Amino acid sequence: MAALTDTEIQRRSRQFAVITAGLALIIIAAFAITMVSALTGPAADRPELTVLYLVYWSPTLFYLWALSAVRKTFRDIGQGSMFGSTIARGLRHIGWALLMGGTINSIIIHVVQSAYVPDGFSTGETHAFRGLKFDPAYIMLILTALALLLLSRLIAAAANEHERANRLETELGEFL
Repeated sequence: MAALTDTEIQRRSRQFAVITAGLALIIIAAFAITMVSALTGPAADRPELTVLYLVYWSPTLFYLWALSAVRKTFRDIGQGSMFGSTIARGLRHIGWALLMGGTINSIIIHVVQSAYVPDGFSTGETHAFRGLKFDPAYIMLILTALALLLLSRLIAAAANEHERANRLETELGEFL
């Protein structure tokens, strides 16, 4: 497979930025539909359903932040920033967003889903809380987020060393 040119990488990055924005809009629409269903449900259940859905969707705010960071990183690459601090910043934001969303999803959402639900609340079914449960998918998401945070630091350090090498080369050129 032939190596991609900078122009091709920039073009594809701009396309990915548009696709990422579309995905974010789909998630926002799903959230809006869910909230409308809570607000148009039985009058007695509206406050409880609204709170329940807000808690249930809370990790999604962090995933939207991650999508926003991905989109911004793609946009930066599309504008010619192929390496350096902008990519490191994007990876750092993605890492933090996934770390926070995965943590909330693996702990808080499992507690909410397995906690007692009082009679008359939504469906009225009760679920016995049997301790913390951890979904391996969210643990993997947290580990991936930590890897992205480490990678962002490595890229930032490499970019700083590259800038330092360029300054030293310029300074050395002045001596010659």
